[in-house]
Amino acid sequence: MTTRGTLSLLDVDTPPIGHYPIQLTPPTPPAVWNEPPSTDWTVPPPLPPPGQPEFVESEVPWRLGDIVLSLLVGVIGGLVLGALAMLAAGADLDHPRTVDIGVFSTVAYAWIILSFWFFILKRRNVSARTLFARRLSIGRLALLLPIAFGAFLVSGTIIQLVINVGGIDPPQQQLLGEGEHINGLNWLILIWTACVCAPVAEEFVFRGVLFGYFRKRWAWLPAALIPAALFALSHVTPYVWPAFFVLGVILAAVREWTKTLLAPMLVHALYNGLVLLALYAITETSFG
Repeated sequence: MTTRGTLSLLDVDTPPIGHYPIQLTPPTPPAVWNEPPSTDWTVPPPLPPPGQPEFVESEVPWRLGDIVLSLLVGVIGGLVLGALAMLAAGADLDHPRTVDIGVFSTVAYAWIILSFWFFILKRRNVSARTLFARRLSIGRLALLLPIAFGAFLVSGTIIQLVINVGGIDPPQQQLLGEGEHINGLNWLILIWTACVCAPVAEEFVFRGVLFGYFRKRWAWLPAALIPAALFALSHVTPYVWPAFFVLGVILAAVREWTKTLLAPMLVHALYNGLVLLALYAITETSFG
């Protein structure tokens, strides 16, 4: 019992036991309001819409007009300069020797590379490193030889079918020329032309510039068809066109798989090396 003016603890309006009020406090603001969001995503980024090409690592700023100009200047200039180089070396254009073909190929390929570099890379201020955007791992490097061997078997089978159906002379007779024996120097010229000049120049043009242009706009398989067709047509013997079209698609698949132009260059060089080994075996059997 209490007296007036004296406050007792029992007079305080206290809540029952177990029903204490919960005080809600506003969250503490972060120290920096404009800090970037966390990159620790637990949900993967969305896939591109159906039918859209996937992300391409290398930047491709060149346009179709740049490609057409480079092809015209490169091909026409390469043919003219290559022929002039052969004449300067004393070649007979009607019956060229292996060394004459080596001179022609070296000059023509060099001019083609220079034309594409000037009218595309230099003109658009693009570094050649963009064509080699990713390093080639050891595991993928080891698979390039089996890929080249498989491409060699497939294209060889197609060429043999075309030869059998069309009744065409074997390719080695046309390459060697009438009555020509290939000596050690000629073999070195063939290796230089087939395993160095051709892979570097042709892959730079077809799987670097052309495939890169179409790959930016289409999926990899449609983007590979036009460069593969032009790659096949660039070889003057029609019976190899179907086989080289398939080879061009395979090289584009290697380019897409590795994301670097070095891989199709190496596969192309290995493929041509296998062709030369087969040619060597045939010539040793025929003339040895």
